[in-house]
Amino acid sequence: MKHELLLQPPPLHHAGYDFIGDIHGQHGKLLQLLHKLGYEELNGIHRHPEGRIPVFLGDLLDRGPDVRGLVHRVRTMVEADAAFCILGNHEYNFILLHTPDRQGGCCARGQKKTCASARPLTVPSLGTRKN
Repeated sequence: MKHELLLQPPPLHHAGYDFIGDIHGQHGKLLQLLHKLGYEELNGIHRHPEGRIPVFLGDLLDRGPDVRGLVHRVRTMVEADAAFCILGNHEYNFILLHTPDRQGGCCARGQKKTCASARPLTVPSLGTRKN
């Protein structure tokens, strides 16, 4: 029996990529952008009819009016293999804020601006979403 090692890269499953960064809680503006780029929504997941896929370049958190809705939308798309997402510095700082240090504080100590802006957004608020 002959064994061969296939050394080809996996087939390209996407017709292209749309790189989207620094959304900062602007859920409504993200929906407008996806629509403008030709994405169609079905069951809360946006897909492009030509097979394009969005790549979210971090900084989903902070500043905007609907961080929770935005994170839920992006997470749903990523879990459905309809998008990719990487952490930005705002997500990293949020994680640090909720990671206890040895003195009983948070690992983001010394970053007062980050702590102040991230405190209203708690870890449980990013979990289950009620519609």
